[in-house]
Amino acid sequence: MMKSTVLEPKPSIQTVCPSPAVMHEALLSEWPAELSGRFQRDRHGATQLVRLSHRGPLRIQRLFQTGPWAECYLLHPPGGLVTGDSLAIEMMLAEKACVLVTTPAAGKVYGARHTAGWQQTEVRLQMADETGLAWLPQDTICFDRARVRQSFDISVAPSAWHVGWEQVTFGRRASNAPFQSGQFSQSVCIHRAGIALYRDRISITPDVLASLAGLAGLTVMAVLWIVLPEGHSVIPAIEIARQSTPSSGLWTGATAVTAELGIVRVLGDDALQVRQYLESLWTDWTPLCVGQSVHPPRIWRT
Repeated sequence: MMKSTVLEPKPSIQTVCPSPAVMHEALLSEWPAELSGRFQRDRHGATQLVRLSHRGPLRIQRLFQTGPWAECYLLHPPGGLVTGDSLAIEMMLAEKACVLVTTPAAGKVYGARHTAGWQQTEVRLQMADETGLAWLPQDTICFDRARVRQSFDISVAPSAWHVGWEQVTFGRRASNAPFQSGQFSQSVCIHRAGIALYRDRISITPDVLASLAGLAGLTVMAVLWIVLPEGHSVIPAIEIARQSTPSSGLWTGATAVTAELGIVRVLGDDALQVRQYLESLWTDWTPLCVGQSVHPPRIWRT
């Protein structure tokens, strides 16, 4: 049996509550999450996750082999970023690997505390020869006062293909909570064989959101990019985007940046409409990437 010892308090010892400044610093403590995964094709033709390292609340669910690729579900259990949080994601595909990465739910970026730093997401994707990677997460919702910084660094080998998107919703219409303060910053860099094919940087504030030269009061924006192997023209993909009929209220634009790289931008006021438009383009583009039509991931309907 354990003995309990009662100690008489010493007169010189006092209980001191932390000062407001110390408590404030504790509240601003960071919670970084990092994940690095390497995918490789096995002798049976299936793509496997052969190496994984992670730190913090970021995980990969077991892969599902569906058709020409492995479906990879990226999990962030907290479900959102608060002040001081950051995500760093790196995915590397060895020769002939083929992966579709998505998320089970929308990501959220909550309001940051005053004078706080950025809530950051850094994504690095590397594709070796004859690989294919579809980066198709569900949307990101920026709450009022969020301070978001996103960056994508994407390396696509000459014989690889890649499709990616990012959809962002500003504020919460259903809760009558518009995006009235804060900032969203996004940078995308796509390169091949050490040469930058595309660089883009945008910064959205409430003023830009409302401006006619910005989002013209619309609250949902998305960018969708496609990179095909060298020698394959992206024009058919751009024509599909231009000829598709988006839902009423959506503004879309498609551009062939280079012979093999195309960009589609979407603006709207309904996150579901924007999402459905992105999914329809992805479905129409799959024959250009893998030579066949495929069904969307089942998790999108659960």
